[in-house]
Amino acid sequence: MTELWKDEGFTLHQLSTCFSVGELRVEGEVKAEELLEVGFSLTQMRDGGYECAELYQAGYAVEDMKTAGYTCTEVREAGFVEGIKAAGYTCKEARAAGYGEDLKRAGYSVLDLKKAGCTFSEAKAAGFIKGLKAAGYTCRDAKNARFPAKLLRAAGFTCRESKAAGYVKDLKVAGFTVEEAKEAGCTIDAVKEAG
Repeated sequence: MTELWKDEGFTLHQLSTCFSVGELRVEGEVKAEELLEVGFSLTQMRDGGYECAELYQAGYAVEDMKTAGYTCTEVREAGFVEGIKAAGYTCKEARAAGYGEDLKRAGYSVLDLKKAGCTFSEAKAAGFIKGLKAAGYTCRDAKNARFPAKLLRAAGFTCRESKAAGYVKDLKVAGFTVEEAKEAGCTIDAVKEAG
């Protein structure tokens, strides 16, 4: 078939009326990007044996991959990151597919991560700081994940919550004032010890 296409002057469009995608791929050594212009559907391309990575390189979008039935793992392995959520993959699927630190880039919010069962550490590793408290994570979650005290305010935690979670010695580092520490129930000795 290669000689029909390359030597005899037949176009891929002409050959596509006589041969399947699989035949064109195997016998004609036709690349996915070449068949993209012919008009085969992505499902036909998948059924013809093209891997998700080949179709990604050919210019197909992640939404197309989802429509054609590629799994979240397949699209991750192909190199897709941005647009995973918009394509219709759930945060649970993305997490199971190994997106981990790329969940934010993939389009998921911190609330999506919380609903998908991600731990505080996973949400932090994905790049979230703001909105952690609003998503339902606790200051105790932060402490258990060794979250830096200097980011407590940015995450939405109050001085009282920080103190209750065990950040007493770190309240100053977190940016809380002496007045806030007193209102949170810290003793004078605890305030002095915190600096």
